[in-house]
Amino acid sequence: MFFAFTLSYLSCLGLCMAMQRHFQQLWPQKKLSPPLARLFSTSGWLLLLGAIILASQFEGIAVGLVFSAGLFSAAAFILILLLNFAARAVLITAALLILLCVVLLV
Repeated sequence: MFFAFTLSYLSCLGLCMAMQRHFQQLWPQKKLSPPLARLFSTSGWLLLLGAIILASQFEGIAVGLVFSAGLFSAAAFILILLLNFAARAVLITAALLILLCVVLLV
């Protein structure tokens, strides 16, 4: 389930980075271009779909959908807190989650 949480966090991060305000919280000097916003938005939705599929494979479709909603809510809560209080830690957290997933796969 850690992999589904990581996908949920990354999908929430992608959806947040598709918005100009959140993008400028991490990169104040840069401006979000429309193609980059579409890329972030599309990748966020695809990662969310991947998290739902992964959770559904672990728990079955009925419980998996509820579980993935809970995982997405927890990931969004963590991301909201990080964006408000430690914006630079958002990318570090994403990198650590990806690193832990790679380590757990090996």
